[in-house]
Amino acid sequence: MGRHYREIYGFGTAFKFLFAAVAFLLAVPSVPVLVVGPETVFPFTLSIVFVVAAAAWILWVGVAAGTQAGIVAGVAGMVGRISALVAVAFRESGAITSAGGLGLLVAVSVLFVLLGWIPGTAKKTWSRPRGEL
Repeated sequence: MGRHYREIYGFGTAFKFLFAAVAFLLAVPSVPVLVVGPETVFPFTLSIVFVVAAAAWILWVGVAAGTQAGIVAGVAGMVGRISALVAVAFRESGAITSAGGLGLLVAVSVLFVLLGWIPGTAKKTWSRPRGEL
């Protein structure tokens, strides 16, 4: 019964908010520029794990909850990455960022939004027609 209800009406606003919050929280530690001096605040290799986890989560949301929820989760992931960078830049007065690093940050952040959009759109396009009366 619940599954058929979800197929007809989709996920509610509270679930979409929850999906976006998880994407935001996974995206924050995925920023590899969180390095302060010779000691690292967050290791580079562990940030890759969080990028993969955030991407997988956003893909799952796009497939399970549809295009709109996937895009919202992707935007939340993008906002999480950019806000983490801004927080470190403001907190550390001597922070240095490279153009290549900023380009990579923006590219991965935009890919999060794209990952949220693609599965729902593909699922809608390639699914077989429903037998409706």
